[in-house]
Order: sequence, then C-alpha cells, then structure tokens
Amino acid sequence: MDYIIEKVNQLKKDFATSDPFEILEALGVPVKYNYDFTKLKAFYYVLFGQPYVVINGNLDQYQMRTVAAHELGHHILHEGLAQEAPLKEMGFYNIKSGPEYEANVFAANLLIDNEELDNLLSEEADFFRVCSILGVAPELMAFKMKSYSKNGIKYNVPVLCDSDFLAN
Repeated sequence: MDYIIEKVNQLKKDFATSDPFEILEALGVPVKYNYDFTKLKAFYYVLFGQPYVVINGNLDQYQMRTVAAHELGHHILHEGLAQEAPLKEMGFYNIKSGPEYEANVFAANLLIDNEELDNLLSEEADFFRVCSILGVAPELMAFKMKSYSKNGIKYNVPVLCDSDFLAN
C-alpha cells in the first residue's frame, strides 16, 4: 500500500491541500449531489471520458468529506475500472474488494495528517477521542492505523477495517 500513500502525498504537495473537494475541482472532476439516495453514499463513474463523483446530499459534512476522499481515491487509482461501469458504494468499507480497500486506504491517508496524528497519539490514549478530534469515523482511522502499523508503529485499534459503517 506504499504506492497509495505516495500518491496521496504527491497530491497533497501538488495541490497544497488535503481537501478532497478542492482536489477534485482542480482535477476537473465535477461533484454532483443526489438527495434521493436512501442507502447509497456515493459513486464514481466516467462517461464519455469525463469523470464524475455523485454524493448523497443528505450526508453530514464529515461523511461527505469521507466519501469525497474515497471517490477521489477511485479516480486516482481506478479510473480505468470506472470506464467499464460506475463503482457504486453499497458496501462502502468492504474489505473483500481490492479497489474498495485501496480507496479506503487512500481516503484515510488523505484526510488524516501524519504529524497531527502523531501529536494526538502522544497526548491522547483514547482511540475514539482521537477520531473525534480529527473529525473522522473510527473505521476510517482503522485503515490509517493499519497502514501506520506497516511502518513499525503499533497502536491498539478497537475497530475493524472491514466494518460496513456507512452502509446504514
């Protein structure tokens, strides 16, 4: 997953932001909102060579930011797959799907800054409090911590990466 983290770091450097909406706009990817979705959180698709992101307009700002980062991950990592069919997010955090797992790792590393996380972890031992301070779902933090553990940092994560938390 190091190549995903490298892509995230390059995007942050190139666009001087970690805001997925700003990056999508800079890349020319329109974001549309649909207020009729019931369970679907978002999806990414390419139509006639133009990529699009569609987000459930009923989500709160944190969920919107998370799904925007996830869909940006699909754009950066899986645009070729989206040429074939939209990547619909019925099981948003489905660990069994390679592209979904990769988009989750991408989103976690885009939205959770290493330096900020390091500072919080040195001051705060409660996993859920750290998530709250950063404004991210515990399940997204689990993806971040999994990639962190690959770099030699170990932290007790009380949530699984394969949770279906946005499906409800």
